[in-house]
Amino acid sequence: MKRLAVLGCTGPIGTQTMQVIDALPEDYKAVILVAYHNWELVLQQTMKYHPECVVLVDSISAEKLKAELRDASVTVYSGMEGVLLALEQFPTDMVVGAMSGAAVIEPTL
Repeated sequence: MKRLAVLGCTGPIGTQTMQVIDALPEDYKAVILVAYHNWELVLQQTMKYHPECVVLVDSISAEKLKAELRDASVTVYSGMEGVLLALEQFPTDMVVGAMSGAAVIEPTL
């Protein structure tokens, strides 16, 4: 099973990646989900896919998500520092870089 980090899990490419995971659950597992601020969709994805870590770049959105997930066994980080920390702490086999613009360069590398 390949362990995935999905950077931009709430956008078009990220949600399509999640559909691939739905179709091939024996082959892929999302262990890190990263989004900018759509905490509601990340909450839904977290409840469905049970990642080890989720990161919202927007700190206010991250606090809302953290409050909703207070009883869940998932690590919640915020900011670009949180993205890098998640990638260091939670081993992955593949990174799907679906974030827009130059923001995806550093975490992908």
